[in-house]
Amino acid sequence: MTTPSPTPAAAPSPTVVEQEAADRLVLRGRVHQTLHLARDAEEVHAIVSVDAEGAGTAVPDDTPEAAEVIVIDTSTSTTHPAGTDRAIAEAATAAVREMRDGVHFAVLAGTDVVRRVWPTDGGLVPADATSRAQAISALEVTKVGGGTRIGRWLRAAGELLADHPGAIRHTILLTDGRNEHEERATLDLAIEDTKDVMNCDCRGVGDLWRFDELHAVSSAMHGTTRRVADASGLAEDFREMMAASMAKEVPEVALRLWTPVGARVRLVSQSAPEAVDLTARRTDVDEQVGLYPTGAWGGEQRDFHLAIDVPSGHPGQTRHAARVDFVRIWPDDSTTTLDQQFLRRLPTGGEDGKDQAWITATWTDDPDIDTGRAEQVQRAETENRIAEKIRAAMSAVGRGPAAEAEAEDLLRVAREWAVGIGQDELVRQIDELFDPETDTYRPGGPSRAQALDLEIITTWRPVQTRDTEG
Repeated sequence: MTTPSPTPAAAPSPTVVEQEAADRLVLRGRVHQTLHLARDAEEVHAIVSVDAEGAGTAVPDDTPEAAEVIVIDTSTSTTHPAGTDRAIAEAATAAVREMRDGVHFAVLAGTDVVRRVWPTDGGLVPADATSRAQAISALEVTKVGGGTRIGRWLRAAGELLADHPGAIRHTILLTDGRNEHEERATLDLAIEDTKDVMNCDCRGVGDLWRFDELHAVSSAMHGTTRRVADASGLAEDFREMMAASMAKEVPEVALRLWTPVGARVRLVSQSAPEAVDLTARRTDVDEQVGLYPTGAWGGEQRDFHLAIDVPSGHPGQTRHAARVDFVRIWPDDSTTTLDQQFLRRLPTGGEDGKDQAWITATWTDDPDIDTGRAEQVQRAETENRIAEKIRAAMSAVGRGPAAEAEAEDLLRVAREWAVGIGQDELVRQIDELFDPETDTYRPGGPSRAQALDLEIITTWRPVQTRDTEG
Protein backbone atom coordinates (compact mmCIF):
# COMPACT_ATOMS: atom_id res chain seq x y z
CA MET A 1 0.00 0.00 0.00
CA THR A 2 1.40 3.39 -0.99
CA THR A 3 1.50 6.01 1.73
CA PRO A 4 -0.03 9.26 0.48
CA SER A 5 2.29 12.23 0.40
CA PRO A 6 1.68 14.94 2.99
CA THR A 7 -0.72 17.67 1.94
CA PRO A 8 -0.17 20.92 3.87
CA ALA A 9 -3.28 22.14 5.61
CA ALA A 10 -4.81 25.40 4.44
CA ALA A 11 -3.49 28.41 6.31
CA PRO A 12 -4.64 32.00 6.65
CA SER A 13 -2.70 34.98 5.40
CA PRO A 14 0.02 36.29 7.72
CA THR A 15 -1.08 37.97 10.92
CA VAL A 16 0.37 41.23 12.21
CA VAL A 17 2.47 39.28 14.74
CA GLU A 18 3.82 36.97 12.03
CA GLN A 19 4.62 39.93 9.79
CA GLU A 20 6.53 41.60 12.62
CA ALA A 21 8.50 38.37 13.13
CA ALA A 22 9.44 38.34 9.44
CA ASP A 23 10.53 41.97 9.65
CA ARG A 24 13.07 41.05 12.34
CA LEU A 25 15.34 39.31 9.85
CA VAL A 26 17.76 41.84 8.34
CA LEU A 27 19.97 40.91 5.40
CA ARG A 28 23.18 42.67 4.46
CA GLY A 29 25.15 41.49 1.46
CA ARG A 30 27.62 42.09 -1.32
CA VAL A 31 27.77 41.23 -5.00
CA HIS A 32 31.05 39.75 -6.24
CA GLN A 33 31.26 39.57 -10.01
CA THR A 34 33.57 40.07 -12.95
CA LEU A 35 33.42 43.79 -13.66
CA HIS A 36 34.18 43.54 -17.39
CA LEU A 37 33.44 40.97 -20.06
CA ALA A 38 35.51 40.40 -23.16
CA ARG A 39 34.01 41.36 -26.53
CA ASP A 40 31.34 38.82 -27.58
CA ALA A 41 31.19 37.19 -24.09
CA GLU A 42 27.66 36.18 -23.12
CA GLU A 43 27.99 34.46 -19.75
CA VAL A 44 27.87 36.46 -16.48
CA HIS A 45 28.81 34.86 -13.14
CA ALA A 46 28.35 36.37 -9.70
CA ILE A 47 28.45 35.44 -6.04
CA VAL A 48 25.86 37.10 -3.81
CA SER A 49 27.10 36.89 -0.20
CA VAL A 50 24.45 37.41 2.48
CA ASP A 51 24.78 38.04 6.21
CA ALA A 52 21.43 37.54 7.96
CA GLU A 53 20.91 39.03 11.38
CA GLY A 54 17.91 37.93 13.41
CA ALA A 55 16.38 39.55 16.45
CA GLY A 56 16.88 36.44 18.56
CA THR A 57 14.33 34.73 20.76
CA ALA A 58 14.84 36.58 24.01
CA VAL A 59 11.14 37.42 24.28
CA PRO A 60 9.18 34.13 24.53
CA ASP A 61 5.88 35.63 23.37
CA ASP A 62 7.56 36.90 20.20
CA THR A 63 9.16 33.65 19.06
CA PRO A 64 8.07 32.12 15.75
CA GLU A 65 5.95 28.98 15.70
CA ALA A 66 8.08 25.86 15.38
CA ALA A 67 7.39 22.17 14.82
CA GLU A 68 9.96 19.40 15.31
CA VAL A 69 10.05 15.67 14.60
CA ILE A 70 12.93 13.52 15.82
CA VAL A 71 13.34 10.22 13.94
CA ILE A 72 15.77 7.69 15.42
CA ASP A 73 16.87 4.39 13.94
CA THR A 74 15.82 1.51 16.21
CA SER A 75 16.62 -1.32 13.79
CA THR A 76 18.37 -4.47 15.00
CA SER A 77 21.75 -3.18 13.84
CA THR A 78 21.74 -0.45 16.50
CA THR A 79 22.63 -3.06 19.11
CA HIS A 80 26.12 -3.32 17.55
CA PRO A 81 28.43 -2.19 18.90
CA ALA A 82 26.89 -2.64 22.30
CA GLY A 83 25.33 0.50 23.72
CA THR A 84 24.69 2.23 20.38
CA ASP A 85 20.92 1.97 20.82
CA ARG A 86 21.11 3.64 24.22
CA ALA A 87 23.39 6.38 22.90
CA ILE A 88 20.83 7.07 20.16
CA ALA A 89 18.02 7.33 22.70
CA GLU A 90 20.14 9.64 24.86
CA ALA A 91 20.83 11.85 21.84
CA ALA A 92 17.09 12.17 21.20
CA THR A 93 16.68 13.02 24.89
CA ALA A 94 19.24 15.82 24.56
CA ALA A 95 17.33 17.24 21.60
CA VAL A 96 14.02 17.12 23.49
CA ARG A 97 15.55 18.97 26.42
CA GLU A 98 16.87 21.69 24.10
CA MET A 99 13.41 22.54 22.72
CA ARG A 100 11.84 25.69 24.05
CA ASP A 101 8.33 25.72 25.50
CA GLY A 102 5.57 25.84 22.92
CA VAL A 103 7.38 23.99 20.14
CA HIS A 104 5.13 21.27 18.74
CA PHE A 105 7.03 17.99 18.59
CA ALA A 106 7.03 14.22 18.31
CA VAL A 107 9.58 11.41 18.50
CA LEU A 108 9.43 8.52 16.03
CA ALA A 109 11.29 5.19 15.99
CA GLY A 110 12.23 4.03 12.52
CA THR A 111 12.71 0.46 11.33
CA ASP A 112 11.02 -1.16 8.35
CA VAL A 113 7.92 0.40 9.94
CA VAL A 114 7.49 3.62 11.94
CA ARG A 115 6.50 3.53 15.60
CA ARG A 116 5.32 6.49 17.64
CA VAL A 117 7.62 6.82 20.65
CA TRP A 118 5.83 9.92 21.92
CA PRO A 119 3.07 10.93 21.73
CA THR A 120 1.68 7.49 20.96
CA ASP A 121 -1.17 8.87 18.87
CA GLY A 122 -2.57 12.10 17.48
CA GLY A 123 -0.53 14.98 16.15
CA LEU A 124 2.38 17.00 17.48
CA VAL A 125 2.19 18.18 21.10
CA PRO A 126 3.50 21.49 22.53
CA ALA A 127 6.69 21.19 24.54
CA ASP A 128 6.56 22.00 28.24
CA ALA A 129 8.03 20.47 31.38
CA THR A 130 5.42 17.70 31.43
CA SER A 131 5.51 16.73 27.75
CA ARG A 132 9.30 16.76 27.65
CA ALA A 133 9.46 14.49 30.70
CA GLN A 134 6.94 12.10 29.16
CA ALA A 135 8.89 11.92 25.90
CA ILE A 136 12.16 11.27 27.75
CA SER A 137 10.54 8.50 29.79
CA ALA A 138 9.27 6.89 26.60
CA LEU A 139 12.76 7.04 25.07
CA GLU A 140 14.17 5.16 28.05
CA VAL A 141 12.13 2.06 27.18
CA THR A 142 12.34 2.22 23.37
CA LYS A 143 12.53 -1.27 21.86
CA VAL A 144 14.95 -2.30 19.13
CA GLY A 145 14.33 -4.62 16.19
CA GLY A 146 13.60 -4.57 12.46
CA GLY A 147 15.08 -3.20 9.25
CA THR A 148 15.56 0.23 7.63
CA ARG A 149 13.17 2.13 5.34
CA ILE A 150 14.13 5.79 5.41
CA GLY A 151 11.54 6.83 2.84
CA ARG A 152 8.81 5.59 5.15
CA TRP A 153 10.33 7.59 8.01
CA LEU A 154 10.28 10.76 5.93
CA ARG A 155 6.64 10.32 5.01
CA ALA A 156 5.64 9.77 8.64
CA ALA A 157 7.45 12.95 9.71
CA GLY A 158 5.95 14.87 6.80
CA GLU A 159 2.42 13.83 7.68
CA LEU A 160 2.84 15.19 11.22
CA LEU A 161 4.46 18.44 10.10
CA ALA A 162 1.93 19.10 7.34
CA ASP A 163 -0.56 20.16 10.01
CA HIS A 164 1.65 23.17 10.88
CA PRO A 165 2.06 25.04 7.56
CA GLY A 166 2.99 28.38 9.12
CA ALA A 167 5.68 26.99 11.41
CA ILE A 168 9.42 26.51 11.10
CA ARG A 169 9.25 22.78 10.37
CA HIS A 170 12.31 20.68 11.05
CA THR A 171 13.21 17.01 11.28
CA ILE A 172 16.27 15.32 12.73
CA LEU A 173 16.87 11.90 11.18
CA LEU A 174 19.48 9.44 12.38
CA THR A 175 20.45 6.03 11.05
CA ASP A 176 23.29 3.58 11.52
CA GLY A 177 22.78 1.60 8.34
CA ARG A 178 21.86 1.50 4.68
CA ASN A 179 18.33 1.95 3.43
CA GLU A 180 18.29 -1.77 2.75
CA HIS A 181 14.57 -2.57 2.91
CA GLU A 182 13.30 -0.27 0.13
CA GLU A 183 14.43 0.58 -3.38
CA ARG A 184 16.34 3.79 -4.00
CA ALA A 185 13.51 4.93 -6.28
CA THR A 186 11.12 4.62 -3.33
CA LEU A 187 13.37 6.78 -1.19
CA ASP A 188 13.72 9.37 -3.97
CA LEU A 189 9.95 9.56 -4.35
CA ALA A 190 9.54 10.09 -0.59
CA ILE A 191 12.12 12.89 -0.74
CA GLU A 192 10.29 14.54 -3.60
CA ASP A 193 6.94 14.32 -1.81
CA THR A 194 8.20 15.76 1.49
CA LYS A 195 10.92 18.24 0.50
CA ASP A 196 8.53 21.19 0.61
CA VAL A 197 7.10 20.18 3.98
CA MET A 198 10.22 20.39 6.16
CA ASN A 199 13.91 21.06 6.58
CA CYS A 200 15.85 17.96 7.57
CA ASP A 201 19.24 17.38 9.18
CA CYS A 202 20.61 13.84 8.84
CA ARG A 203 23.16 12.01 10.94
CA GLY A 204 24.88 8.69 10.34
CA VAL A 205 26.51 6.83 13.20
CA GLY A 206 29.15 4.18 12.59
CA ASP A 207 30.38 2.99 9.20
CA LEU A 208 27.53 1.08 7.57
CA TRP A 209 25.20 3.87 6.41
CA ARG A 210 25.45 5.43 2.94
CA PHE A 211 26.40 9.06 2.53
CA ASP A 212 24.67 9.38 -0.85
CA GLU A 213 21.32 8.30 0.63
CA LEU A 214 21.36 10.76 3.53
CA HIS A 215 22.83 13.57 1.47
CA ALA A 216 20.00 13.18 -1.03
CA VAL A 217 17.61 13.87 1.85
CA SER A 218 19.45 16.78 3.44
CA SER A 219 20.30 18.58 0.19
CA ALA A 220 16.67 18.50 -0.93
CA MET A 221 15.51 19.69 2.49
CA HIS A 222 18.03 22.48 3.18
CA GLY A 223 19.80 20.51 5.89
CA THR A 224 23.14 18.89 6.68
CA THR A 225 24.51 15.37 6.63
CA ARG A 226 27.30 14.46 9.01
CA ARG A 227 28.95 11.35 10.31
CA VAL A 228 29.23 10.82 14.05
CA ALA A 229 32.02 8.29 14.28
CA ASP A 230 31.47 7.45 17.94
CA ALA A 231 27.93 7.12 19.29
CA SER A 232 29.08 8.84 22.48
CA GLY A 233 29.19 12.10 20.51
CA LEU A 234 25.58 11.92 19.39
CA ALA A 235 23.99 13.68 22.36
CA GLU A 236 25.97 16.89 21.96
CA ASP A 237 25.47 16.84 18.19
CA PHE A 238 21.70 16.47 18.60
CA ARG A 239 21.64 19.27 21.15
CA GLU A 240 23.49 21.56 18.75
CA MET A 241 21.17 20.68 15.86
CA MET A 242 18.12 21.46 17.95
CA ALA A 243 19.64 24.72 19.22
CA ALA A 244 20.30 25.77 15.62
CA SER A 245 16.71 24.98 14.69
CA MET A 246 15.43 26.97 17.66
CA ALA A 247 17.41 29.96 16.38
CA LYS A 248 15.56 30.06 13.04
CA GLU A 249 13.18 32.98 12.70
CA VAL A 250 11.60 32.77 9.24
CA PRO A 251 10.16 29.42 8.06
CA GLU A 252 10.69 29.80 4.32
CA VAL A 253 12.87 32.27 2.48
CA ALA A 254 13.20 32.31 -1.30
CA LEU A 255 15.75 33.94 -3.55
CA ARG A 256 13.81 36.05 -6.03
CA LEU A 257 15.56 36.45 -9.38
CA TRP A 258 14.65 38.87 -12.16
CA THR A 259 16.31 38.62 -15.55
CA PRO A 260 15.73 40.89 -18.57
CA VAL A 261 14.11 39.79 -21.79
CA GLY A 262 16.61 37.77 -23.81
CA ALA A 263 18.59 36.53 -20.78
CA ARG A 264 18.71 32.86 -19.77
CA VAL A 265 19.32 31.48 -16.27
CA ARG A 266 22.08 28.91 -16.43
CA LEU A 267 22.66 28.32 -12.68
CA VAL A 268 21.30 29.33 -9.29
CA SER A 269 23.14 27.52 -6.52
CA GLN A 270 23.71 27.99 -2.83
CA SER A 271 27.47 27.59 -2.58
CA ALA A 272 27.89 27.95 1.20
CA PRO A 273 27.55 26.80 3.88
CA GLU A 274 25.95 23.84 2.07
CA ALA A 275 26.38 23.36 -1.68
CA VAL A 276 22.85 22.98 -3.06
CA ASP A 277 21.85 23.39 -6.71
CA LEU A 278 18.57 25.32 -6.75
CA THR A 279 18.27 25.75 -10.51
CA ALA A 280 15.62 23.12 -11.11
CA ARG A 281 13.58 24.17 -8.07
CA ARG A 282 12.47 27.45 -9.61
CA THR A 283 8.84 28.52 -9.36
CA ASP A 284 7.89 31.04 -12.04
CA VAL A 285 6.26 34.28 -10.94
CA ASP A 286 6.23 35.38 -14.57
CA GLU A 287 8.51 34.96 -17.59
CA GLN A 288 11.19 37.18 -16.09
CA VAL A 289 10.90 36.48 -12.35
CA GLY A 290 11.41 33.21 -10.51
CA LEU A 291 11.52 32.08 -6.88
CA TYR A 292 14.15 29.62 -5.61
CA PRO A 293 13.46 28.08 -2.16
CA THR A 294 16.26 28.29 0.41
CA GLY A 295 14.58 26.93 3.57
CA ALA A 296 14.29 28.47 7.02
CA TRP A 297 16.60 31.32 8.05
CA GLY A 298 17.89 32.81 11.28
CA GLY A 299 21.09 34.68 12.01
CA GLU A 300 23.56 33.11 9.56
CA GLN A 301 25.73 33.56 6.48
CA ARG A 302 25.02 32.18 3.02
CA ASP A 303 26.54 32.56 -0.44
CA PHE A 304 24.75 32.08 -3.76
CA HIS A 305 26.34 31.48 -7.15
CA LEU A 306 24.46 32.69 -10.24
CA ALA A 307 25.29 32.23 -13.91
CA ILE A 308 23.24 34.17 -16.49
CA ASP A 309 23.51 34.12 -20.27
CA VAL A 310 22.90 37.53 -21.85
CA PRO A 311 23.11 38.76 -25.45
CA SER A 312 26.59 40.12 -26.07
CA GLY A 313 27.09 43.87 -26.15
CA HIS A 314 29.46 46.41 -27.64
CA PRO A 315 32.67 47.57 -25.92
CA GLY A 316 31.76 50.22 -23.35
CA GLN A 317 28.15 49.07 -23.15
CA THR A 318 26.57 48.04 -19.80
CA ARG A 319 23.43 45.94 -19.44
CA HIS A 320 21.51 44.55 -16.50
CA ALA A 321 21.99 40.79 -16.33
CA ALA A 322 19.95 39.98 -13.18
CA ARG A 323 18.49 41.36 -9.98
CA VAL A 324 18.32 39.36 -6.76
CA ASP A 325 16.47 39.89 -3.52
CA PHE A 326 15.04 37.66 -0.80
CA VAL A 327 11.42 37.21 0.23
CA ARG A 328 9.49 35.33 2.85
CA ILE A 329 7.05 32.77 1.45
CA TRP A 330 3.79 32.51 3.40
CA PRO A 331 1.58 29.38 3.59
CA ASP A 332 -0.88 30.98 1.15
CA ASP A 333 2.04 31.48 -1.31
CA SER A 334 2.05 35.25 -0.88
CA THR A 335 5.44 36.90 -0.39
CA THR A 336 6.93 39.61 1.79
CA THR A 337 10.18 41.32 0.84
CA LEU A 338 12.72 41.15 3.66
CA ASP A 339 14.75 44.09 4.94
CA GLN A 340 17.94 43.94 2.89
CA GLN A 341 20.79 46.01 1.50
CA PHE A 342 23.52 45.00 -0.96
CA LEU A 343 26.81 46.63 -1.88
CA ARG A 344 28.51 46.22 -5.23
CA ARG A 345 31.55 47.62 -6.94
CA LEU A 346 30.84 49.59 -10.13
CA PRO A 347 32.76 49.09 -13.39
CA THR A 348 33.46 52.83 -13.36
CA GLY A 349 34.94 52.67 -9.84
CA GLY A 350 33.42 53.24 -6.41
CA GLU A 351 30.49 51.40 -4.89
CA ASP A 352 26.76 51.72 -4.55
CA GLY A 353 24.23 50.20 -2.19
CA LYS A 354 20.70 49.12 -3.06
CA ASP A 355 17.92 47.07 -1.54
CA GLN A 356 18.41 44.55 -4.33
CA ALA A 357 21.55 42.82 -5.56
CA TRP A 358 22.15 44.02 -9.12
CA ILE A 359 24.32 41.99 -11.48
CA THR A 360 25.47 43.75 -14.64
CA ALA A 361 27.41 43.03 -17.82
CA THR A 362 29.91 45.58 -19.11
CA TRP A 363 31.92 44.77 -22.22
CA THR A 364 35.43 45.90 -23.14
CA ASP A 365 38.03 45.30 -25.81
CA ASP A 366 40.82 46.89 -23.77
CA PRO A 367 43.52 44.21 -23.31
CA ASP A 368 44.72 45.90 -20.11
CA ILE A 369 41.39 45.36 -18.33
CA ASP A 370 40.94 42.05 -16.49
CA THR A 371 38.06 40.07 -17.97
CA GLY A 372 38.67 36.90 -15.94
CA ARG A 373 36.08 35.65 -13.51
CA ALA A 374 36.01 37.26 -10.07
CA GLU A 375 38.10 35.50 -7.44
CA GLN A 376 35.02 34.59 -5.39
CA VAL A 377 33.35 33.04 -8.45
CA GLN A 378 36.45 31.01 -9.32
CA ARG A 379 36.68 29.77 -5.76
CA ALA A 380 33.03 28.76 -5.59
CA GLU A 381 33.33 26.83 -8.84
CA THR A 382 36.41 24.99 -7.58
CA GLU A 383 34.73 24.20 -4.25
CA ASN A 384 31.73 22.74 -6.06
CA ARG A 385 33.97 20.57 -8.25
CA ILE A 386 35.85 19.33 -5.19
CA ALA A 387 32.59 18.46 -3.46
CA GLU A 388 31.38 16.54 -6.52
CA LYS A 389 34.60 14.53 -6.71
CA ILE A 390 34.55 13.65 -3.01
CA ARG A 391 30.89 12.67 -2.99
CA ALA A 392 31.46 10.42 -5.97
CA ALA A 393 34.44 8.82 -4.21
CA MET A 394 32.46 8.29 -1.02
CA SER A 395 29.66 6.64 -2.97
CA ALA A 396 32.17 3.97 -4.08
CA VAL A 397 32.51 2.63 -0.51
CA GLY A 398 31.44 -1.00 -0.50
CA ARG A 399 30.84 -1.22 -4.25
CA GLY A 400 33.81 -3.35 -5.19
CA PRO A 401 37.42 -2.95 -6.38
CA ALA A 402 36.61 -1.29 -9.70
CA ALA A 403 34.52 1.45 -8.09
CA GLU A 404 37.12 2.05 -5.39
CA ALA A 405 39.89 2.30 -8.00
CA GLU A 406 37.88 5.04 -9.68
CA ALA A 407 37.46 6.69 -6.28
CA GLU A 408 41.24 6.74 -5.91
CA ASP A 409 41.52 8.91 -9.01
CA LEU A 410 38.70 11.18 -7.81
CA LEU A 411 40.37 11.74 -4.45
CA ARG A 412 43.72 12.59 -6.03
CA VAL A 413 42.08 15.24 -8.21
CA ALA A 414 40.08 16.62 -5.28
CA ARG A 415 43.23 16.87 -3.19
CA GLU A 416 45.11 18.71 -5.95
CA TRP A 417 42.30 21.25 -6.25
CA ALA A 418 42.01 21.65 -2.48
CA VAL A 419 45.74 22.40 -2.28
CA GLY A 420 45.28 25.00 -5.01
CA ILE A 421 42.73 27.01 -3.04
CA GLY A 422 44.40 26.60 0.35
CA GLN A 423 41.83 24.28 1.95
CA ASP A 424 44.39 22.76 4.33
CA GLU A 425 41.84 21.02 6.56
CA LEU A 426 40.26 19.26 3.61
CA VAL A 427 43.70 18.22 2.37
CA ARG A 428 44.40 16.75 5.79
CA GLN A 429 41.14 14.80 5.70
CA ILE A 430 41.97 13.33 2.30
CA ASP A 431 45.50 12.49 3.39
CA GLU A 432 44.09 10.37 6.22
CA LEU A 433 42.86 8.01 3.50
CA PHE A 434 46.34 7.45 2.09
CA ASP A 435 47.62 3.87 2.32
CA PRO A 436 51.44 3.93 2.07
CA GLU A 437 51.62 0.18 1.41
CA THR A 438 49.70 0.51 -1.84
CA ASP A 439 50.53 4.18 -2.54
CA THR A 440 46.82 4.87 -3.02
CA TYR A 441 43.99 6.83 -1.47
CA ARG A 442 41.44 4.27 -0.36
CA PRO A 443 37.83 5.16 0.48
CA GLY A 444 37.27 1.59 1.65
CA GLY A 445 39.21 -1.20 3.33
CA PRO A 446 41.30 -0.20 6.38
CA SER A 447 40.46 3.47 5.88
CA ARG A 448 36.70 3.05 5.53
CA ALA A 449 35.85 4.76 8.82
CA GLN A 450 38.03 7.76 8.05
CA ALA A 451 36.56 8.02 4.54
CA LEU A 452 33.21 9.05 5.89
CA ASP A 453 34.85 11.92 7.74
CA LEU A 454 34.99 13.61 4.36
CA GLU A 455 31.50 14.86 5.09
CA ILE A 456 33.40 17.97 6.06
CA ILE A 457 32.47 19.12 2.55
CA THR A 458 28.88 19.59 3.70
CA THR A 459 29.77 21.69 6.72
CA TRP A 460 32.97 23.39 5.59
CA ARG A 461 32.57 27.13 5.37
CA PRO A 462 34.50 28.34 2.30
CA VAL A 463 36.94 31.16 3.01
CA GLN A 464 35.11 34.23 1.76
CA THR A 465 36.49 37.74 2.09
CA ARG A 466 33.22 39.53 2.69
CA ASP A 467 34.65 43.04 2.70
CA THR A 468 36.78 42.58 -0.44
CA GLU A 469 35.93 44.55 -3.54
CA GLY A 470 35.00 42.74 -6.73
